[in-house]
Amino acid sequence: MHSNKWAFVIAMLITVGLLAACGGTETSQPTEPPKVEQPTEIPEGVEPTVPPSPIDSKALLQQRCTACHNLNRVTNKMWSLQQWEQSVSSMIRRGAQLNNEEKEALVKYLAENYGP
Repeated sequence: MHSNKWAFVIAMLITVGLLAACGGTETSQPTEPPKVEQPTEIPEGVEPTVPPSPIDSKALLQQRCTACHNLNRVTNKMWSLQQWEQSVSSMIRRGAQLNNEEKEALVKYLAENYGP
């Protein structure tokens, strides 16, 4: 008799489990697929713009100034921004190869690192 009772209890537990698993009242909403961002097309004949890379002022000093000077001659000076501006402008007039952006970056670097 005990085995019939246990068989009944097990059958009821299985039935309750199946009803609980299959009989949910919540309906699932269809989910939208995730939006995929499409890459922007560049019109034909137009080149993408690339931000300018920062100027490495220390490398400029080492490459351009040491073409004519010993680096110690430059780094032993303790000049103001205005003095460095005058010196670099003078070197450009004498043939130093620096464009305006490089000149500004170099003068700023010199004044910050070798200023009073």
